[in-house]
Amino acid sequence: MSTYKVTFTPNEPWFFGNEKGFRFPWQNIGNTYRNSYFIKSEPIPSQSTILGALRYILIPEKKPLKEYTNDDIKRNIDYIGESSFNVDSKDIQRFGKIKTVSPIFIIKTGKTLIPAPMDHKAKKIDESEDRNNKKEYEQYDAFSRYEAVDTPEGKKLYTADYDSKTGVFDGFVELETGNIHCQSDVLRSEVRVGNRRFSDDSGFFKKEYYCFKTKKGEAHASFAVIAEIDVDDLDKKTYTVALGQGKSTFAVKFEKTISDSKDFINNVTLFLNKHHKNFSCDDKVAFHYCLSDIFVQVDPYNKSQFAVVMTRDHRSFMTKERGQIAKGQNLHRLLRAGSVVISRDDAKWASQFENKNAEQIGYNKIISIELSNGGKVNE
Repeated sequence: MSTYKVTFTPNEPWFFGNEKGFRFPWQNIGNTYRNSYFIKSEPIPSQSTILGALRYILIPEKKPLKEYTNDDIKRNIDYIGESSFNVDSKDIQRFGKIKTVSPIFIIKTGKTLIPAPMDHKAKKIDESEDRNNKKEYEQYDAFSRYEAVDTPEGKKLYTADYDSKTGVFDGFVELETGNIHCQSDVLRSEVRVGNRRFSDDSGFFKKEYYCFKTKKGEAHASFAVIAEIDVDDLDKKTYTVALGQGKSTFAVKFEKTISDSKDFINNVTLFLNKHHKNFSCDDKVAFHYCLSDIFVQVDPYNKSQFAVVMTRDHRSFMTKERGQIAKGQNLHRLLRAGSVVISRDDAKWASQFENKNAEQIGYNKIISIELSNGGKVNE
């Protein structure tokens, strides 16, 4: 068994769309879900996209389906498993030589960037400031002043630090330094315009792609994961794969590392503890941070005292025997990475989201820390 840091460096802008797709006025689709001539990529690939790339790379027999023998098929299953990831599977899925995959992070200028916890005190930008340096050197500063309020569901916590004019922060934080980067500091968008062939003016459409924003002389930024793979000869090898709806190419590099995913999780836990020393509460509570996207199968606000979350959608895509790609039947709503929840009970809130299939490929990773006696909640 070998542990690898696997980096995915884009060669061009990407488009990760999942449920997003074009619908034109004349189409009788029966459902107006996200009908639009303008669609926007997700900024970060999903964990299942990363798994799909790893499975593709590890396929030992790559050739047309009609040329496969039974022995070829058995060998492929031994390396990558029998089926694509399916969160709805009742059985524990196995992905051959791929044992575990960590949540996705970003490597930029040698720093590790993770989704910033959404309890950051985002500040409004002063128009007189140098906008080229906005937020770049601000430190992650968590909400700390909470008040207890009565609700129909009992007492809940309300943060006095939240500025409704500023809103919720959406970006990244450097794990090593705590420096905050808003999304526009790390990524830039590129809008592509087109017209559907053989259609009239209503076939016009726009697609917004993403790419990393890097300064002149900087190394290219990458998505990355820590993966445990039962193959020993991948070190320093680089492959090219096509990902997303636009089939954008990425250079995928494997590097053996002594730091496994547990070390990564421990570093994130230390980071959260360090930045929540000023938390003020009258009772012992638990702070929960979503390091990855979380499949939600129960009410996420059950047993919670405070929550600041964003969501995204996910639908599994399955590869059939003849190679056709088919959509799964169930559309899932996920808590986005970076979401934050505070609960009265540490174990019970996070345990609601245990899912072995999701966890082994990097989904549903919630880091919980206990917070208490930092002060008094104002009753």
